[in-house]
Amino acid sequence: MRTRARTVGAGAATLAAVAVLASGEARAFVRSTTGNSPFFWQESCVPVTIYLNGFPKASGMTSDQIVKSVTAAAHSWSADAVTCDDGSSPFLEIVPTLAPATAAPPTVAWDAKNSIIFRTEMWSKSGKPGHAYAFEALAVTTVTARADGHIVDADMEVNGVNQSWMNLDPGVSVPFDRGETRQIFDLQNALTHEFGHFIGLDHTCFTPSADNPFVGTDGKPRPNDNNDNPIPDCDAAPSAVSQTVMFNVTVPGETSKRTLSKDDRLAVCTIYADSIEHDACALDTSTPGCVVAVARPARRASWAWSAPLVALLGAAFITARRRGRRA
Repeated sequence: MRTRARTVGAGAATLAAVAVLASGEARAFVRSTTGNSPFFWQESCVPVTIYLNGFPKASGMTSDQIVKSVTAAAHSWSADAVTCDDGSSPFLEIVPTLAPATAAPPTVAWDAKNSIIFRTEMWSKSGKPGHAYAFEALAVTTVTARADGHIVDADMEVNGVNQSWMNLDPGVSVPFDRGETRQIFDLQNALTHEFGHFIGLDHTCFTPSADNPFVGTDGKPRPNDNNDNPIPDCDAAPSAVSQTVMFNVTVPGETSKRTLSKDDRLAVCTIYADSIEHDACALDTSTPGCVVAVARPARRASWAWSAPLVALLGAAFITARRRGRRA
């Protein structure tokens, strides 16, 4: 996020800009940053391994349903699913693979392993005591980047401890023993948001602290969008913002954010424009899009995983709202 020096005049201008946002003007997109440099993947194919970690039994979803939700969410950001305004496609492909059902998930850390881990033991970082996540968080994505913004690791954790999940495809109804639809969250809907963080995007709205509109409840300053405009408050966000995938609140039963909004498409088309220099995909895939296999594909040997970590380690999450209220 960006920190700027503020005078009385600058603060008034910022508040005016926020008021314009709240009036309904559509904004663009927001990128996670190291402070000065926005996040990005240098590689055109990014592998990520799925660790079920007992989630099929805990959730009642089958392994096939879970894998379908993950791959469909990843696919929504990928080259063959996104058409840019000029008719091109972004160069990025996210390639999930499935770890053996008995495989122990790795620690959430910069370890050269991009992971999707379903938490069933404890809703905390790496499933360990002392690092608890917010009860209402559906999922948390931790992204590690160098000082220049180059992402080197991304780990996603899904709350399988105190949230209820289904694959709410068209025509699917919630079984009687699963409660009302509004108590069930769609896995693909939430993971599409998390994959936005995975590729370097931040939330499109802001939750200010009670005593300072420029500082969030997390202690971080209000970020700007790609047009250098301050983003709106979540509670006053216009529909063009609240309908983006990267809006940080969802409701039970929601599936609309499985599909990228115009602003989300602009984000992936801008950051991963095919004309931008990038490292060509080296993953052995027979067809475009997301591929699921038991063995994880080999990574490119030229990735500088041994370089020292000199940038930030940030976490982002999507928040659940139950029965129309913010949790």
